[in-house]
Amino acid sequence: MLQIRKEQMEVLEAYALQQFETKVFGSIARLFPEKLEQVGREKTELLIKAGILKASRYGIKSRKDIEQFICLMFDRGHDFETGREMSWCRNILEDRQLPGDAKSWRFAETPGRVPNRRFVYRATAMVRRGMSTAARQSDCQRRQTAR
Repeated sequence: MLQIRKEQMEVLEAYALQQFETKVFGSIARLFPEKLEQVGREKTELLIKAGILKASRYGIKSRKDIEQFICLMFDRGHDFETGREMSWCRNILEDRQLPGDAKSWRFAETPGRVPNRRFVYRATAMVRRGMSTAARQSDCQRRQTAR
């Protein structure tokens, strides 16, 4: 019978975490290329690591939901939920009865609540469907003028 030692498991976990961080960085690079250029790779990598821990504290556990949370952090700022205009986010995140995936859905259901920016989760979905940056921007502009 094959046994995996604790040390081996730690190496596998570290590798999986690094792969996930790389994936999130790629999503940020596709969604926010201009901002990423301003912020830089090193600070973005630190934000991703901090975002994983912060999402965990809020009960957000699935990789998809953590990725969306980190994209929102990158877009709105590390402590976005503490601002007055984003208090609705804090209420969702601090709700202990709401599971992590439901918190992501709550954000996705209220796109108008994130002012002056394309909604992060819609953009994430567009990237997953393979839409180019130009197509995403065109779609977001069309939706803004329709309001």
